[in-house]
Amino acid sequence: LANNLMHPRNQVEKVYIASSKIDIPRSEFIALSKGIKLDNRTTVYGKMQRLRKKGGLFHWKVILCEGKHHEVKRIFKTLGSLVIHLHRESFAGINVENINPGKYRELKKNEINKLLRPNELTEKN
Repeated sequence: LANNLMHPRNQVEKVYIASSKIDIPRSEFIALSKGIKLDNRTTVYGKMQRLRKKGGLFHWKVILCEGKHHEVKRIFKTLGSLVIHLHRESFAGINVENINPGKYRELKKNEINKLLRPNELTEKN
């Protein structure tokens, strides 16, 4: 199960909420869907959406299917910004909504069943 969830070949979706002080032009963050080069060696694919501007920060939703080492921070750096706050909102379709930091909840039976069927993890919600 852990290998199915973590291995990049399985394309398990991870959704992050990030905030930055610098706005990123739409043309640049849209390019993520076609792939952008990080550190001149790795190409990353995903989706990025500007959510809002609040309190001097721009808030973003970033959807990735690999989630390699500091990938979100490296994406922002490549796009000319820095991540001020970063929060993983969901993993494999399981949302952390209404769960306080350091706390947990038991998975529902349908969530467990979905995690145990690897082909369902790649289906887009």
